[in-house]
Formats: sequence, structure tokens, C-alpha cells
Amino acid sequence: MRMLIIIITLAVVTACVRKKPDPVEAMEHLVAKFPTEVFFQSGEQNRVRDVSHDVKKTDSLSTPIIGLIDFAVPLYPGKNVAYELVYHWKNEQWVFSSLRCLTRDVNQPVFEEQMLRVPQIASFIRGGEVDSAEVAKGIAEWEAKYKKPITREP
Repeated sequence: MRMLIIIITLAVVTACVRKKPDPVEAMEHLVAKFPTEVFFQSGEQNRVRDVSHDVKKTDSLSTPIIGLIDFAVPLYPGKNVAYELVYHWKNEQWVFSSLRCLTRDVNQPVFEEQMLRVPQIASFIRGGEVDSAEVAKGIAEWEAKYKKPITREP
């Protein structure tokens, strides 16, 4: 009987002592799901480049921790457009806040809106990962519209 009480007590204590999620580990897990290719309504297909991330403490009481995912997409040879996804750490998880175009010599609001419409990015933002059914539908629509298949770079 005594052994049963000890086992039950240990099980209850173990269940109550739960490790809080680490924002840095959670951001690394999120970034691991980031898409590597994007295709645009204009018919362009590009690889995502220079993906990096950072987790920062802020002075804000409402969002004391933010996460940033930076990436670039080629506009034309030799010219990349840089973007930043901003996340807030709320209720022990990352919540999408905004997408910013960081390249100054382009029409930033237009580029931000276009990037939010890219199926891979939109799906990632909504679910933290790429929804393969949604992307497959977007790919089929893109291929039908432009009469060419989306190719995969090795």
C-alpha cells in the first residue's frame, strides 16, 4: 500500500512539473518548416534565400518577446527583395503579427501584399507550416494559368 502511494505521488508530481516551452526552441522548430520555394501570380517561381531568425526581448508589456524570420526572394538576377515575418510570443507559442518588406528601393506595401498572397507563405503564416493540399491547389491553378509546370530545383 505504501509503495502504491509513493508511485501515485511521484506520478502526480511529475505531471504537475511541466517544462515551459522555450521561445528560442519553438522559433527554431517553426523556421525548420519555412518554405524553400515560392511562386507568384505573375508566373515567376523562385527559391527562398538567406533565411535567418532571431528572438528578442522588448520593453513592451504586451509583447515582451518577439521572433523574427528574415528571408529574401530574387526579383531579377542580382536583385533580392528582403522580407521579415514578425511573431509575438503569447500563451507559450508564436503568433504571427506582420510581414514587412525591408528593401527600400521598391514599393514596399505592394511587395508586402504580393508576398502575403504567395500560397506557400500564406499557408505557413496561417498554420506555421506549409499546408500541402492548399499549396497543391495553388500550384495547379498557377500551372493552368501560365501553361507551364512548376519545376523543382535540386
